[in-house]
Amino acid sequence: MSNGLRTRWKQRLGALQQMAAGAEDWLAGRSPRERVMVFAGGFMAVALIWQMALLSPQSSRLTSLQSEQETLESQMDGLRSTIAALEEQTEDVEDPDQTVRERIASLESQIEAIRAGESRRDLAFITLMPAEEAIDRIGSAIKSEPAPRIIGFDRQPGAGIAVGSDDRTTNVAIDHRRMRLTVEADYAQTVALLARLEALTVPLVWRSMDYEVSDHPMARVTLRFDIYAAAQVD
Repeated sequence: MSNGLRTRWKQRLGALQQMAAGAEDWLAGRSPRERVMVFAGGFMAVALIWQMALLSPQSSRLTSLQSEQETLESQMDGLRSTIAALEEQTEDVEDPDQTVRERIASLESQIEAIRAGESRRDLAFITLMPAEEAIDRIGSAIKSEPAPRIIGFDRQPGAGIAVGSDDRTTNVAIDHRRMRLTVEADYAQTVALLARLEALTVPLVWRSMDYEVSDHPMARVTLRFDIYAAAQVD
């Protein structure tokens, strides 16, 4: 039984070696331009897989958080309307019914619970450090070895986020920055750069990644991502 397995593995290994040799012979017979195109195809596949792995979970999380906020706001509006109706009923009598009073108190407690839960929602993409400090850390990660050649690093203010909508709700101002980083790097430098950025304590909200093979094995890579920093708490 052991000899049979060893024989089958040798046969498979031999077939793989023949395929690898055939691929080497095929590449040896191609022009430099065709080899660059083959490299670009492999780089494209790795880049697309990396981009999907980074962007999809964060986009889903942002959509989920927006939906949760809309649901909570709708619940709070409904509870306020009910309280207003009950308060109108109490104005028509000299001594409001105790049940109505208890109902109002219960609804007010529910609103406070919703507010407390809203303030504790998991906004994992918001950093508590100032935006400028977060940008400095990103810059240091970009320049770390093996460092790519930086072509451009643009930082623009974004639309921001406001949590809270009235005087009775805690307001949090969010400093939103949109960034575009363009570098020229080989495959190893590109992978190392992405790994360093992902390892930062600053949460990055990835938007897109574009690339273009410029001079084999170098490629021009453009990364677009955002950061959200808590700027002020009232």
